[in-house]
Amino acid sequence: METKNPKIKVGTITLALGLVALGTGMLAYNLGGIKSPETVWKMWPLLLIGLGVEYFIRRAARGDREIEFSIPSVLLIGLFILTGAAANAVSGLGISNLLDNVNFAQNHRHVREWQSEPVTVTKGSGLGIESNMGEINLEPSSDGKLHVYARITGRASSESGSKAAAEAAKVVIEQGQITRIYVDKANTPANSNISTDFKIQVPNGMTINADNRMGRIVASHMDGNLELKSDMGEIIVEDTRGDINAASRMGSLNVKKVTGKIDTSTDMGRIYIEDPAGEVRASTRMGEIELISAAPLIESYYLNTDNGRILFRLPRKSNLTLEAETRRGSISGLENGVASQDAANSSGKLTLGSGKGTARLTTGNGQIDVDAY
Repeated sequence: METKNPKIKVGTITLALGLVALGTGMLAYNLGGIKSPETVWKMWPLLLIGLGVEYFIRRAARGDREIEFSIPSVLLIGLFILTGAAANAVSGLGISNLLDNVNFAQNHRHVREWQSEPVTVTKGSGLGIESNMGEINLEPSSDGKLHVYARITGRASSESGSKAAAEAAKVVIEQGQITRIYVDKANTPANSNISTDFKIQVPNGMTINADNRMGRIVASHMDGNLELKSDMGEIIVEDTRGDINAASRMGSLNVKKVTGKIDTSTDMGRIYIEDPAGEVRASTRMGEIELISAAPLIESYYLNTDNGRILFRLPRKSNLTLEAETRRGSISGLENGVASQDAANSSGKLTLGSGKGTARLTTGNGQIDVDAY
């Protein structure tokens, strides 16, 4: 009895090379060679190219053997492609645009613009903003009153359904010691989807708590303490007076020119802080942390990432004691201040001025770069 030659499985080599490339890219990111993991995920089209090239090479050299695609390999490659495409889309699109580019069988949309009457609020009171999907933009009020603008987008499988969804969604403003702003979707039709982009002009001195489940939060030129949270989305704060507490499960944090204390954290994302005037705490499980200051630093600065690079750039005229430690990585910029450096652990110390302030930089996997200029 003639034994059949085993079939040639296409996809195994592409999968193996893809895993090697992905692992190498993420390792380079963790060690500081690549500044953003988005760079790695943007290479996902190479998996399609590799799969096609492997097929033609195997087909040309198959002889009398049968050729077929390896189903497990193709499924895993498809998963990587979807992940890469999604990561690339999220980095380049806002939530509203992203939804327009993803097919939820809701290919019709209707947009409704809404704005409130000016709302009088008590000086020093609080403001709570809740959003399930969309963007929150915070700006200072020019007349001392609260103004709320909303762009409500309804999505459904029909034009009438999308319009009904947008019209049914109601922006609610509940006044009190803490003024609440949220969207009531109780009367929206089934099988529809709603996103709301807010622009809120806030009087000076209000304490703001904004919670966005999916979408970015932007606050600029504010006067008051901010507590900002996004489950999935970027947070940007610029030119603000007051303490900042910003947290995102998945998304980058960018904080520039804040006069108060800064406390930032994210499970997965990059943290960028520029010209802080107060104490800083920044932590991420996976992502780079970068702190840059044009003015001398004299406060306390605690930067920690489990996986990622830390860049700390400050004037040499700063007055602080800096300690840096990485379990797997290298440290640069401490001149002769590196106490120990080997394959498993690196640590070092640098004193600027009389060492009044404190800087503590720690990473589990990644490089630490200190630039005292």
